[in-house]
Amino acid sequence: MMKRSTLAVSLVVVLVLFSGCSAVLDGGNSDGTEAPDSAEEFDYADGFGPNGVTDGQQALESYQSAVKTRGSYASTYDFDVRANDGNTSFDVENRVDFENQQGYQRVDVDSPAYSGWFESYYEDDTRYNRSEVGGERSNVSVDEQNFTTAELTSTDPIRPLLSNVSNYEVSVEQRNGTTVAVYERSGTEGIDSFYNINESTDVSAFSATFAVDSEGVIHSASYDITYTTGGKEQTVTMEFELSDLGETSVERPDWADEAR
Repeated sequence: MMKRSTLAVSLVVVLVLFSGCSAVLDGGNSDGTEAPDSAEEFDYADGFGPNGVTDGQQALESYQSAVKTRGSYASTYDFDVRANDGNTSFDVENRVDFENQQGYQRVDVDSPAYSGWFESYYEDDTRYNRSEVGGERSNVSVDEQNFTTAELTSTDPIRPLLSNVSNYEVSVEQRNGTTVAVYERSGTEGIDSFYNINESTDVSAFSATFAVDSEGVIHSASYDITYTTGGKEQTVTMEFELSDLGETSVERPDWADEAR
């Protein structure tokens, strides 16, 4: 059993996530070239390789650049924490249109302490927010928010899989006509750190997988981690999917006009 830190699951962290996913794209090798049969033959984006992630930061940058280049996307992201004192879930929906600089996010939260939802709409470097927690609806608030690629490409759900885990088993698959490299990892050995995990926590189980195309777009990702801290065991499950690349539009919600 390896020593790691406590996994902090905070609302603040979730609200900055612009995550998501769905299925991999339709349409594969449009240039008519034959799809690679092995991990060694796959054409990897910078930061990715046939034996794992070669450079976590470069892999993140490849992903961000590839998603932005496609113009728009939709995504879903589910984050569940199971513990003896109850379960907590965060369900996140995102739609982003880079060309028109618009974005939308909804977070639904269900926990033993409270349940509610949070919405954000981005337009012209302005973010409109509203929420409902415990049945109490907030007024619509406004704050300045630059429309940046780093903030709006759903990197937070996948960041630990690229930055904190390097060695993966890699295979090549065809999914809905698209060739992807599938990275898989199981077991705690060799995992130096993970998202908000430190030496005060015992990690007893870990598994992860993600699928990335040759441009660097991560179409889907998931992980499960079980750890014990303070004598309490928790299991965290994350599932991320990206879809509708280049086909997503974002409409200004009516409630944005209620801003004060």
